[in-house]
Amino acid sequence: METLTFYSYKGGVGRTLAVANAALYLSRFKKNVLAVDFDLEAPGLHYKLTRQADGQPQAPRPAKGIVDYISEFMRTGMPPEDLSSYVVEVQESSDDHGRIHMMGAGAVPTREYWESLAQISWHELFYSARAPGVGLFLELKSNLEETFSPDFMLIDARTGVTEIGGVATTILPDKLVCLMLANSENLEGAREILRSVWTSPRLGGQAPITILPVLTRIPASVDADTERKLCMDVQDFLNAEADDLARSLSVSEVYIFHSEPELQIQETVRIGGDLGPGESPLLRDYLTLFAKLVPQEEISPYVIPLVEDALARAFDDPNRAERDLEALASYSRHPRAFEALLKYRRLAKSDSEVLIKTASDFWEACQEEAAPLAWEVVREHSAALRSYRATDYPLDTLIGMWKRFGQDDAQVGQRLAQLLTRSSRVEEAIDILNSLLDSSSFDESTVLQLLGVLSTTGDMESALALVDRYKLTFGESPRFQGEWAQLGDQLKGRKRLSSIVDDPAFNLELAAQSSPSSVAELLRRVGRQDEAKAVLSRALDRAAREGPSRDLIEMGALFQRLGMSKEFEDEIRSRFSERNATEILRELRRR
Repeated sequence: METLTFYSYKGGVGRTLAVANAALYLSRFKKNVLAVDFDLEAPGLHYKLTRQADGQPQAPRPAKGIVDYISEFMRTGMPPEDLSSYVVEVQESSDDHGRIHMMGAGAVPTREYWESLAQISWHELFYSARAPGVGLFLELKSNLEETFSPDFMLIDARTGVTEIGGVATTILPDKLVCLMLANSENLEGAREILRSVWTSPRLGGQAPITILPVLTRIPASVDADTERKLCMDVQDFLNAEADDLARSLSVSEVYIFHSEPELQIQETVRIGGDLGPGESPLLRDYLTLFAKLVPQEEISPYVIPLVEDALARAFDDPNRAERDLEALASYSRHPRAFEALLKYRRLAKSDSEVLIKTASDFWEACQEEAAPLAWEVVREHSAALRSYRATDYPLDTLIGMWKRFGQDDAQVGQRLAQLLTRSSRVEEAIDILNSLLDSSSFDESTVLQLLGVLSTTGDMESALALVDRYKLTFGESPRFQGEWAQLGDQLKGRKRLSSIVDDPAFNLELAAQSSPSSVAELLRRVGRQDEAKAVLSRALDRAAREGPSRDLIEMGALFQRLGMSKEFEDEIRSRFSERNATEILRELRRR
């Protein structure tokens, strides 16, 4: 039996809800679970581990619990031998899941319960000569294991610093999940408790406690970079050297539980609920943490037959097969389940967005085992990346796949850089595009994209250096020449502007085909008015043939700056109907 204690220095962090979800998660893999409520002053586990009856939640109401167990010992000097009346069955075992038992705090919220709790002498239990408290709870743990044969015991520990909380965090558990808010009060208190846990003596044969810190109530709107930095800062804080170096922690990872507004109104379990991982950030967080609790080798005997069963039903009931595979993948994080789900959706020709997200989930959960198939699917459907917002995709995961397998794939790299730019992660976009320029697969579009990003950020020196590097390679391209001309929109000083126009590699005619407005403005600013007017006249002639457009308005603005407002108006009125001409000129005046 493995024992996990869920602890928090302060309340209001979702600790008890996490215990209930962990119990349901573990039972999904035929694990038998015993949940114990050690939060005697504010017991609530029995409210979370509920059943549904006529649409109303009904909590198991144990007649006895921890408080009664202690009271019986204090009264007789002997712990109860028969624990059947102290433990209730929350969930029976079945072909689909293991059983869940619960030992509550007692008959909450009766007057008798609070009177019994008030009469317990904690000093006598833990601080008197030959204090029996530690031995009492070790014996309870042993009897529970012998009587109910759980694979896991989950303890909902009291907040703060208490006698029974000390037993629950230092003596009983193999792993300690510490939930905390990201503020000084929580973090400083939690670190001190964890340091005490870390240095507390263990019984003979007991391995050191594994500590799993979790930041809770993090808004789902927080971006990935901010979350990463927050976790790193908290990890550094927890691992900071203590005055006594032996008390210094060595936390390897900090987890996150996101907040969900609807749970602030009514708390409900997420494991086995109506929402999937794509709809519930907190469910995804639970699955990430809980997957650490059960080794993959223990999950495989249950997962693989279920995967094969779902695939066998695929032709008869494809929708159910897909739902079952999705649930298996989400809950088990098992490579075989993710692989089957991705292959199924690929064969079913699911939407590109769904396939990319499934491949990303596969990669996040399985890493190297997912690599070839996950990357192949992303590469096949990368065109869809251009059509969605950056927040629609797990961008960091996609970048990780590209860096591992596709750094020579210019198309995917450019699309990822585009998403990074939309996410205001411009420096990362520039790094990707620069890496493509060092590969053998880059083309003109890579250079133009990088030029556009540099221009947008105002890094004109780098933009001009990039043009100088490739002006002979792509000098015959109207698009390259047009982008070059557009750099003049952000340059100041006639000398710098003239450096573009006077460069032998700069081709006015080609540039004007792609960006006539920028070319005309560039010529105007260096004093070549007649050439600017000629460029605009030719461009106006082309644009007028294509009909009313935004380009016409931009040209009208340039005509005004060149003192050619009348020429523009005459041209517009000669080419368009009175109604269209009036609308174009009105829009120009608005600007």
